[in-house]
Amino acid sequence: MAEALRDDYEAAQFGGEKVDECDLIMKGGITSGIVYPFAILELARKYRFRSIGGTSAGAIAAAFAAAAEYARQNGDPAGFIRFKARCESLPGIMLGLFQPSAPVADLMKFLMTMQTGGLARALLVFWPALLIGVLVGGGLLAILGAGWAGVLLGIVVGFAVALAWRLYSLLKRIPKNDFGLCTGLTQPGSAGPALTDWLYESLQEIAFGPAGRDRPLTFGDLASVGRKKASDGPNIVLRAVTTDLSMGRPRSLPDPGEGFRFEPSAWARLFPKVVMDYLLGLPSVLPEADAEPWDQLPRFPASDDLPVIIAVRMSLSFPVLFTAVPLKFRDISLLMLAKDQKGTIDPIDIPDPKARIQPIWFTDGGVTSNFPIQFFDAMLPGRPTFALSLDQLDPGMKPDGGRVYLPHHAWGGSFTSIDGIPSLLGFGHSVFRAAQNWQDTMMSVMGAQRERVARVYLAPDEGGLNLSMPPALSKKLMGYGQVAGRKIVAEFDFDEHRWRRALVAYEKLQEELRRANEVWTAERFGVWLEGYLADVQSYQALPLAQRRKVHARLGAALAAASAFTPPIVPKKGQFPRPPGSLRIAPKI
Repeated sequence: MAEALRDDYEAAQFGGEKVDECDLIMKGGITSGIVYPFAILELARKYRFRSIGGTSAGAIAAAFAAAAEYARQNGDPAGFIRFKARCESLPGIMLGLFQPSAPVADLMKFLMTMQTGGLARALLVFWPALLIGVLVGGGLLAILGAGWAGVLLGIVVGFAVALAWRLYSLLKRIPKNDFGLCTGLTQPGSAGPALTDWLYESLQEIAFGPAGRDRPLTFGDLASVGRKKASDGPNIVLRAVTTDLSMGRPRSLPDPGEGFRFEPSAWARLFPKVVMDYLLGLPSVLPEADAEPWDQLPRFPASDDLPVIIAVRMSLSFPVLFTAVPLKFRDISLLMLAKDQKGTIDPIDIPDPKARIQPIWFTDGGVTSNFPIQFFDAMLPGRPTFALSLDQLDPGMKPDGGRVYLPHHAWGGSFTSIDGIPSLLGFGHSVFRAAQNWQDTMMSVMGAQRERVARVYLAPDEGGLNLSMPPALSKKLMGYGQVAGRKIVAEFDFDEHRWRRALVAYEKLQEELRRANEVWTAERFGVWLEGYLADVQSYQALPLAQRRKVHARLGAALAAASAFTPPIVPKKGQFPRPPGSLRIAPKI
């Protein structure tokens, strides 16, 4: 049976100097993210958060946790109590946070009614158009003298045409609404705030208290709070994933890469006025006066200047439900292609790069990395990085049984659940999910990784796109999160985790160092490199003396391969499985 939600938190439980530190990663999941608040509270009673990250709903929870940790580092442990209060209000206001823009409001109403009341009730949303279609279709054939069968056919055809026309007329408005239904800002006539406004108010209250602050919480605030000197590094690290649809890749915030700019009028439709006023007052953002069109656009803020709410909104832009976030980028890809191929730039063949200012659309980070478990990871961890995953409840599990799983044994968690594919629609969904999640799935079941992942199993009617979950069900999900946090605190064995990570590191270093040293010596890579140092054609800015150091230090490092002789040949049960790989990969 699910345990009742414990509600005995006091500010004093989060005060004092927390000796233990941890990092935390949270998976995306739209309304499933309501699982996270009480897991965070349980962890915060023992640990001080150093690095926190996530995607979509996980990014929201990460930002809230970072804001509460910011308050604690400022001597205000009650930030976690304010965090709890804001999250506890969610079950009663959840549906009201999703406010569609006026042009697509009927489509949102149709979809929500179909989810809660079925297709028949949803069709009533379009009753004026459907009534006209029925009257025109049936009436026209009646006037033409058709019999009852013909009139009935006319009614059916008129109904179908009217429905198709109404849906089409609404769907074609979505691209004009930045490819989504909800901007996140409060719409005229709404009884309460929309999601982005509520998130902003929550972040400000959690971090700064009920009085708030006149400027937004920024990544720089998190990094510098309680820091004695800049060389100490950031005190609180927050990272979120967003998806760059235009370039087909994930990006990490607060630093998505160089060269992005934004159009103030477009962003004003997505972010509160106080955020826009702050942005347009930043020296690092200000455009150049009397310049070409590109330089007149404000720059994307530097990492320390970026408001946390912007990163959260860019990460949670669930496709179609929320509008995408537009940025601008100067497209020089053709220019660079021509320069690389020809060695010169032909102005006849290549458009003026100043004119190639392209919109770059950002959507939900979960499209490319829904569970960024690799965040904050290191070969040898100095502190635990916990991960909270939201998984489907297997039909073989008892719905009222344990919903939280944290591996107890070294082999625990190494098996991936098998999902059935009952239909063509299910097949398509599985294709998308495999493309979306395969890297996250494989990483989370790896040896020396899986024991840090607490899995919360949810039924089909729990979380996800169930925007109208009853408050009682939402609180039940919060209870699952509390159990997850308590399990991690009580059962996670950091010593055993470090031992397993040491084994994984040893096995991969043994394998890769021996292989690289063989190329360096037997295949004479080292000899070749030494002779080539003076003739390099690229990266010539590195002085020759530094190139020689590269050669000498690589050789010295690879000589360490002798320490792995004779090699330990892994046998069954001696090293964590499945094995991983040690390689250079793109950095998100």
